[in-house]
Amino acid sequence: MHITTDKTDLTIGILSDTHGLIREQIYLHFKQCDFLLHAGDIGSPSILTQLSVIAPVYAVLGNTDSTWVFPELKETVFFETPQCMLCVTHDCKSIDFEPAVCSIDCVICGHTHIPEIRNRDNTLYINPGSAGPRRFDLPVSIAVLTIRGKKLDAQIIHLQAS
Repeated sequence: MHITTDKTDLTIGILSDTHGLIREQIYLHFKQCDFLLHAGDIGSPSILTQLSVIAPVYAVLGNTDSTWVFPELKETVFFETPQCMLCVTHDCKSIDFEPAVCSIDCVICGHTHIPEIRNRDNTLYINPGSAGPRRFDLPVSIAVLTIRGKKLDAQIIHLQAS
């Protein structure tokens, strides 16, 4: 799936691995977002419905998501602004192309439940961690990506696990 917007300045809420749980804190942190990107392991279609009251939501299938439950979702979504190209997938290891060679500015993934922001080969990689049920001793987290033209700025936001 390929999504385009003509906006050059955006705030994008990023989450993954909700596994059927939406925490109230998410609404507070994403209320100023133009779009939401869910990097898979959604858990239930109601999650996407709940998130859509905040902003338009684009999601990909995670390894625990069924195509029977989410027939409209793909494994990869490309999100394009006039100056940036983002690639959303559940597991970064499943990408069968080199993002930097394909002019991908940012890769968004989940799967590991470990929040991380890093740069590799001029490509920004964002894993928001898990926004759903706490797993082991890993934090519960989301991310926000701010796009200003070609400039990308991402931050991890830790949520209270209750």
